Amino acid sequence: MGHPVILITGSSHGIGLAAAIHLAQQKYQVYATVRNIDQCNELRRAAEKLPSLAIKQLDVADKISVRAAVKEILKETRRIDILICNAGIGFYGPTETLKDKEFKRLFNVNVFGTIRVVNAVLPNMRENRQGCIILLGSISGIAPSKNLPAYAMTKAAIESYAATTAFHLAPWNIRVKHLLPGPVVTDFEPRTPFGSRFAEDNNPYKEFLEKDRQTWKEMMDKGQSAAEVARIMQETIESDDSKPWVPTSQYVHAVAAKHFKDPTGHIRIPNGPKL
Repeated sequence: MGHPVILITGSSHGIGLAAAIHLAQQKYQVYATVRNIDQCNELRRAAEKLPSLAIKQLDVADKISVRAAVKEILKETRRIDILICNAGIGFYGPTETLKDKEFKRLFNVNVFGTIRVVNAVLPNMRENRQGCIILLGSISGIAPSKNLPAYAMTKAAIESYAATTAFHLAPWNIRVKHLLPGPVVTDFEPRTPFGSRFAEDNNPYKEFLEKDRQTWKEMMDKGQSAAEVARIMQETIESDDSKPWVPTSQYVHAVAAKHFKDPTGHIRIPNGPKL
C-alpha cells in the first residue's frame, strides 16, 4: 500500500513547516502546500533532502486552488490518508481597529478555508472508509485572547466545527482531531499585523496596545517549540484515542481549567457538575 499520504496546508512557516519536515522524516508521504510557491525557501531546502516531501501550491481562500491541488495529489497517489489543516492568519488588537475586509479575510482563511479543504478531501476518505483530519485550533478559541480577539473568534468557530464534524464522520472511520496549542515559538507574532485602523490618529487604544504587544511577544517567545507540536501531531495520527480534543501543553490545560471556573474555584455554570 505504501506510506500513508498526508496533505498539510500552510507549510511555509511555523507549525506547518515543522510538521511537514518531521512527518516526512518519519516516512510519511507528505504533500506540503503553500499559498505562494516562491516564498518557501526553507521548505524547498528540506524537500531537496527528503524524497517523501513534495510541495504543492494551494491557497485555502480560493476554492479553485483547493480543488486543483487535491485533484493533482489524488492523481499521483489515489488517496489522502491524513489531512492537517494548519493554514491561518491573525490580526492584533481590538475588533474596532479592524476593517470589514480584514474580518472577512480572517474568516475566509481560518474558517471557510479549513472547511473548503476538508470538503475537497472527504469524498476520497469516505470512499476508502478511513482517514484522519487534524484541525489546528488554539486555546484562544476556548479562553478568548484580549490580544487577538478576531482571531479567537475564528478559532472558536473551529472548536464547534471540529466537535460536530467528528460526530458526523465517525461512521466512515474518519477521525477528527482538534489540536489546541498555546504559545508556540514561531514567526506568527512578527507576521501578525495590527488592524488597519491602528494607525489612525483617533485610535483610542494605540498607547496601551503597543505595550501589550510587547507583553504578548514575550509570552510567545517562552512557548513550546514548533518541533514539539509536530511530534504531538505524529502521536495524534498514530494514536487510537477517540477523543477529538488534543491540548499540546500543560499551559493549555491550565488556561482551559481556569476559564471554566471563576476566581474562587467555582464552575461558571451554577448547579452544574463538578469539573
